[in-house]
Amino acid sequence: MERILWGEMTWPEIQEAAKQQRVVILPVGVTEQHGRHLPTNADYLVPETLATRAAQRLPEKALVAPSINHGFTAHNMDWPGGITITGRVFIDYVSDVCRSVVHNGFTKVLVLNGHGGNIPFLEVSIRLAALETGAFIGLISHWQLEPFKQVAARVRESPAPSGFHACELETSLYLAIRPELVQMEHRDRNVGLNDSRYFWIDTGGGGDRATTAGFIEPFSAYTQSGTMGDATLATAQKGVELLDAAVQGVVDLVEEIHARPLREAHDHHERPKMPHRYPTQAPQGVLRP
Repeated sequence: MERILWGEMTWPEIQEAAKQQRVVILPVGVTEQHGRHLPTNADYLVPETLATRAAQRLPEKALVAPSINHGFTAHNMDWPGGITITGRVFIDYVSDVCRSVVHNGFTKVLVLNGHGGNIPFLEVSIRLAALETGAFIGLISHWQLEPFKQVAARVRESPAPSGFHACELETSLYLAIRPELVQMEHRDRNVGLNDSRYFWIDTGGGGDRATTAGFIEPFSAYTQSGTMGDATLATAQKGVELLDAAVQGVVDLVEEIHARPLREAHDHHERPKMPHRYPTQAPQGVLRP
């Protein structure tokens, strides 16, 4: 059986994995409060678990990089427990991790995100790294995976849109992964947050995030406990179904990326020859100074 965790491999094993052209899955999350009932690691525990379980099913096609456990959560810092990274620093950090992966000989990366606040910064990060290295770098959040969305719409009992943080779905997922850490007696219900036609957030069963207008407000303007949704409806059984569906979604995506041809860019400019010209992008596989 091939090793699937980057951090548990020696350099010759990583070199061999690069020769196999495995897809490197990079789990990204954040450390922040999740109500009174969930630990602060929820947003990186979920993508890390999904990545590992998916790679276990595709040991010759996937490799899991060490998780990035700190991200952008400035909007959620009114409770103890949050560790936020400045947006510009986070962009550079993730871009450099992706560049380093490519420097090691890999050409395909999947950034698997578990925190909504990371998304705009991750989109910039992968664009920079992909255009500078020539690698294929994909990005998806676990609630965007089609199998997950289908199961969420079926098992969800809370109204939609309403839940997106320590809610029915997220709490159910955590119950399926680390049930002993969920303080069930502290679960609460906080719905009715999305009363606008254009400004709402929902991570499953409530529509496509892309259909809403962009906005950002402090979480503490909506909730006193830190919960946004109805955590009282969460169950381990729902979590198992959601987890299995999300793993299948990651497997499907890795399979597609692995089979996808690596396309090369073609510069169609006709420029006069000049004695000195700075490159528009770094050579493939070379780290930025």
